[in-house]
Amino acid sequence: EGKLIKNYEFSSETCGERCVAACKKFESKVKLDYEPAEGLGPFIGIFDRTYIKDLLHLVDSLGMDAIYLGNVIGSIFEALSKGIISKDKFSLDELPSMDPRNSNSERNFMIARYLVEGIASGEFETLGKNLRKIAREFNILDLCVYVPHGEEFDMTPNFYWSLGLILPVVMHGKYFSDYHSVIEPPESYAKLCAERTVFEYMLDNLGICRFHRGWIEGRIKSYVEDAKYWISKLWEYKSKANAIPTYWETLRTKEIVRQLFKEYGNEEWKDVDEEKIREYWERWRKVYLGELGIE
Repeated sequence: EGKLIKNYEFSSETCGERCVAACKKFESKVKLDYEPAEGLGPFIGIFDRTYIKDLLHLVDSLGMDAIYLGNVIGSIFEALSKGIISKDKFSLDELPSMDPRNSNSERNFMIARYLVEGIASGEFETLGKNLRKIAREFNILDLCVYVPHGEEFDMTPNFYWSLGLILPVVMHGKYFSDYHSVIEPPESYAKLCAERTVFEYMLDNLGICRFHRGWIEGRIKSYVEDAKYWISKLWEYKSKANAIPTYWETLRTKEIVRQLFKEYGNEEWKDVDEEKIREYWERWRKVYLGELGIE
């Protein structure tokens, strides 16, 4: 821990095509991509690669979503470390360490593994629910980061420092938005995010690897209107399921949004309060949906 890994090497495979993209990175036979490794690594206070790989392998073997689960465990770990949840709730002997200056990868790995196995066995049934329900049951709503959908659903954002991934796009958990670290005026940014929604949707449905989006998107523009039609049907389905993304409801999510504005915003969109953030959200949403032809 705390040492830079020099001359790091990994084995790489492709989907079967001859391709220069290193899309399947393996280390000790464990698929090691950034986001799952972040969610079950540094995000939950595990910095030792061996422990990260072991935990990833377990979670993959159990068929769980490593990114979403990382958000769940991270929220529980913070609540435990702050005494908001008693360690007796999960029959723990020790508390996880969430201070990066005094990290303990082994301890956090052991606790995380114990919780994951408890979820799989049904012992910790609550932790198998969505993060929003977990947060309400343990009264830790303001420690969690997610985009609320309707009254009971949610989706945790990708592990990128980007406003575009936590704004109310048509589909979260993928890349149906811009994910650069930028703050732009709501109307212009909404148009950019809507464009990404359309093209990412088309790539998905045409079965084209998004690593090749740079050259292929100029060749599939004729499908844009068809894509917008089916995207609008997706939104219609979400509406009927009471799963439309709504305004952020947790303190931690709003803190992240405010920090993004502070780091990348300027003039009107620099030092923003709650009222200004809400204004941005509403103006962005109106233009975003309009660009997609969604009423």
